[in-house]
Amino acid sequence: PSANSAMVMLLLRLSRMTGHASFLKAAEKALAAFTSRLQEAGTAVPQMLVSHMFALAKPMEIVFSGPEAATMLQSVRKRFLPNAIVMRAEQTDLQMPAIEGGATVYVCENFACKLPVTEVKALDQLLE
Repeated sequence: PSANSAMVMLLLRLSRMTGHASFLKAAEKALAAFTSRLQEAGTAVPQMLVSHMFALAKPMEIVFSGPEAATMLQSVRKRFLPNAIVMRAEQTDLQMPAIEGGATVYVCENFACKLPVTEVKALDQLLE
């Protein structure tokens, strides 16, 4: 991927992770600069096309809280979730506590979270 494509994707991800509108505005400006190139020869800039699709898709955030949970993380990683941001609760300003001190996962769409889960089976159901 080109540096421009990587930058746009990183700005979009940072925007979703932090909620800072300045990252989103910068990404949108860069995407606008590539509009004609995407329309004329999108296959020439595939990662920019992926960034554009990411910008248009419904956001999904998967937030891990509490101790590391390798099996739960593996459940997320085995899926193709191109529009998902995966992060630790410490990386967000929101209060997302671990339930009873155990590994807890919050699955959110467009910053609206479903009830947290503590088991792989429940996480699998949320991600299907």
